[in-house]
Amino acid sequence: MKPTYFDWELSPEKPFVVHFQNVRPAYSSEMDFDFHRSIHINIALEGAFFCDIRSYPYLCNCGECMLTAPWEPHRLRRSDSGARICMIAMNLDDAMKFLLADGRKLTALLMLPPDARHNLLREKGLMRYSDELGGKLCGADGNLLRGWQAIVNFLFEITGGLDGGDIPDEAQADYMRLRPALQMINAGKGVTDAADAARACDLSVSRFRAVFRQVFHRPFASYELQYRLQGAADDIVKTGMTVKAAAFEWGFFDASHFSRLFKRSFGMAPGQYLKSRIRNPENPHGE
Repeated sequence: MKPTYFDWELSPEKPFVVHFQNVRPAYSSEMDFDFHRSIHINIALEGAFFCDIRSYPYLCNCGECMLTAPWEPHRLRRSDSGARICMIAMNLDDAMKFLLADGRKLTALLMLPPDARHNLLREKGLMRYSDELGGKLCGADGNLLRGWQAIVNFLFEITGGLDGGDIPDEAQADYMRLRPALQMINAGKGVTDAADAARACDLSVSRFRAVFRQVFHRPFASYELQYRLQGAADDIVKTGMTVKAAAFEWGFFDASHFSRLFKRSFGMAPGQYLKSRIRNPENPHGE
């Protein structure tokens, strides 16, 4: 599974992004898995689409949503009849803050395997709120406040519709245990050592690595490296920083070492990535 990484540039001033996409009939794609640092809610406004979340195949019918966690690679695979999709990206921490006590339910829901997560939303009759959210966002006409209110209300509805017994708490507790390590990564630009991250989480290094892989389905070193690569990519695009300066700023040995790792991850050299973002800033991967 080779993921393609993309940052929606979320911030406290821009806590979410909404993007509408029309998928032609008989659409089929073999594109790389998409990986984001945000929650994704993809709603089928018209038609249906097939996708993959990690290694799980999923059919999203009209009026339903595909809900993915920030750490889950996913991709749109095909649509037989065509589809119109409302794609929403938002920061998990912002969502948890507004949901208060129900924030734990959201993270616990995201910790479930994708098939169990979506089956639970169907069984509890909560998918109907996806259709409502899509309609409200279509009518928001880009109004930030109305769009944010609609998204937060959607999260309130699905978490409020879940009982304590619907979701096991163990996996969610593991995620909360690892949050100090995530905060360390987010706080700096240099290399975050696994030993320091484990110490912040009050875990042994071996236990920390095992729990991290169990929660995020990838090694800590891979997650930490990708964070720095994405940060360097953002600096190159947003500030005009040179490749050499970005490599130094984000803790890489030298510019050539950074460029090799960058190309292995993004599938293109840093200069090509910059050109692709200038050509199509909202959708550099041509999805």
